[in-house]
Amino acid sequence: TPPVFDNAVLNPGFETSDVSSNPADDWTIPIRPNQGASMTVGDAYGAMRPHRGSKMLILESTGPGAPAPNVEVRSVEFGITGGTPYTLSFWVAHPVKVAGANPQYSLFYFDEAGGLISNSFTPGIGSIGADWTLFSAAVTPPVNAVRMTIGWIQAASAEPNVHWVTLIDDVSLSEGTLLEAGTSVTVAASAAPAVRISWPGVVGRQYQVRASAGLRGWVDFGGVTTGAGEVMSTTDLMTPAAQFYRVDDITP
Repeated sequence: TPPVFDNAVLNPGFETSDVSSNPADDWTIPIRPNQGASMTVGDAYGAMRPHRGSKMLILESTGPGAPAPNVEVRSVEFGITGGTPYTLSFWVAHPVKVAGANPQYSLFYFDEAGGLISNSFTPGIGSIGADWTLFSAAVTPPVNAVRMTIGWIQAASAEPNVHWVTLIDDVSLSEGTLLEAGTSVTVAASAAPAVRISWPGVVGRQYQVRASAGLRGWVDFGGVTTGAGEVMSTTDLMTPAAQFYRVDDITP
């Protein structure tokens, strides 16, 4: 039976941000960060832009810290089917890595009464570099789990010069798996299968590529480009879920 790719995660691209102390709608900060640590949602970090859309999660730890600076963010609880294999994936980048840290992703499982069944903090994303990289892992919730959360903890050290930045975007938990249980993979942007969007660029005209998962709720993909009388193009990495694109002429 082929996998079913319906994303269970709410606000998976952090596109909707509230005005409270939480980083975005449907995402929480379970423990307030120590001094020198922050969790924000933004449209840029230096030269880095979101993988898709206009927002991304930014986790940052700077030293010195006593205790060590640390950050943790989790999704709100969402429904799942216990005992069913899922594919967890998200895009991650580390544009700054100075001194030590051990970034991890977390999974918390809850029963019908809201009780915590189990939780895990799994390392394996700290070696990812400054470019957007797709991380995927096969997960199977406990059979009595009905809800879960997904999150990340940066686990920076207390070294005086520590400075780590972890960027997260486009989180997905989809029923079905293409991996063996307990395995994970990372796919660099340069090695992943991609789709190319091309259009004729009229001299002086300005264009904005936009993307949507369902032909509504279009979000900007990349920045504004200006035509030079040649064919223009951009690429995006392919994901299991359907994705649609359009090119708008936004010349004033």
